[in-house]
Amino acid sequence: MKDDLITWAPESAEDDPWSLSEAIDDQKVYEYNIAHKKALEALRGMPPNPIDSLNAAEIKELYERSLAEQEQRRVPKAQEDAVRQFIVEAPEFVLSKQNTERVDQYFKAAGLNATSPDHFHQAYQALSARCLLQIDESKRPRTPRKRVTQNELETMPLEQLAELANAQAKR
Repeated sequence: MKDDLITWAPESAEDDPWSLSEAIDDQKVYEYNIAHKKALEALRGMPPNPIDSLNAAEIKELYERSLAEQEQRRVPKAQEDAVRQFIVEAPEFVLSKQNTERVDQYFKAAGLNATSPDHFHQAYQALSARCLLQIDESKRPRTPRKRVTQNELETMPLEQLAELANAQAKR
C-alpha cells in the first residue's frame, strides 16, 4: 500500500478551485463589495450611498474638503477662547475699538492668527512698547503668567501635571 502523505504534492493555483489567487485582485474585490452593497440596499429599499460611486481620488478630495470645512468651523471658537484667556491674563488691556483695531493690524502685519493667547501677548508687548495701546495700570497683575514648555510638560511628574490641568480648567 502506498502512503498518500509521502507522495502528496501541492496542486497548482490554477487547478485548485479553492485558490485565493483570484481574490487577491483589489479591483475585483472592490467591485464585488460595491455590487454586494448595492444588492443589499436594493433589497432593503434604501437609497444608494453617493460615496460608493466615487473613486479613490474623489474620496480623498471630499475628505480634504471636509477637513478644511471642519477647521473653518473650529477657528472662531479657538479665537474666542484665546481672547478670553488673554483678557484674563492681561486685565490692564483696555477693550476699546482703537486697541482692537491696532491688535488686528498687528496680526495682519506679523502674519499671526488669533487662535493662540501667545499671539495676543506678542501683539500686546510689541504695541505697548511703542505706547500704541490704552492700558489701565490699576488692573495690571503683579505676578506674570508661568509658561510651561512642551519639554517641561513631558518630564513633569503626573501629580504636578494634574494640578496644572485642574488650574487651567478653572480659568
